[in-house]
Amino acid sequence: MRTLRTALVTSLSLVMVACGDAAPTTVERPTGVGELVVRVHTAGGLLPPLERERQLPEISIYGDGLVLVPAPLRDIFPGPAGYALQSFRIEADLLDDIVAEAVAIGLRGPDRYLEQEGPEFVADAGATTVTVVTDGSPHVTTADVLFDETTSQERQLLAEFVSKLHELQTGAGDLAISKPSRLRVYIAAPDPGFGPDVELGDEVAWPFAEPLASWGEPMPPDGLSVDVRCRVVEGDELDAALPVLQFATSATIVVSGDERRILAHRPLLPDEDGC
Repeated sequence: MRTLRTALVTSLSLVMVACGDAAPTTVERPTGVGELVVRVHTAGGLLPPLERERQLPEISIYGDGLVLVPAPLRDIFPGPAGYALQSFRIEADLLDDIVAEAVAIGLRGPDRYLEQEGPEFVADAGATTVTVVTDGSPHVTTADVLFDETTSQERQLLAEFVSKLHELQTGAGDLAISKPSRLRVYIAAPDPGFGPDVELGDEVAWPFAEPLASWGEPMPPDGLSVDVRCRVVEGDELDAALPVLQFATSATIVVSGDERRILAHRPLLPDEDGC
């Protein structure tokens, strides 16, 4: 962590020199439990059914120094129906340095969108969104194909900043698996034309009394499947669902009467609520 902090401070100084800026004034950031400070999330591209819904941000940092990152995936095929989180903590002064660098490279004020700059347009590539909360307001910068070949300084600085955030995990040692208290559970009609072969998956009984067709709330179609629905489960509902969810794969079919659905799930982050 000390090495990374030194790298952040050094890079911050170089950024301010390159941009011709003086040292930034004091920046207020969230300091409480569950208050988001910095997040990086890459999404989009050509994805199998429900993959967009199950994906987690690459890193989320909160005011008390809690850092949440996706846990390694189980090495199975088809892949798991849901992703898990693992956690570690950073000190307040390191988080202050991270926020200072974010402000120095322009992650403050009006939101920004940085278009793709590579020599060839990548139609199915994802976009990286970086959120930084300072002075009571979130700033969002979204960059298409962030780590593709680029020439603009703002994209280069953003890519370097995101890379340093990824390095936080490298120096954190053993990470603790974060046990979820709330899950987003998604169900959708099987789409045999794309994604895992549903014939590879087991059929399991739906653990809820409500019919699949009316369970949860309708979500916008993901472009590949139809009738995507979502509900947050917690408490007794979570206890009832876990025996199914923890062993389900992306090809598992849940069955209720003559209805069949594929499913996905992911834990809610501390700053999230609902579907």
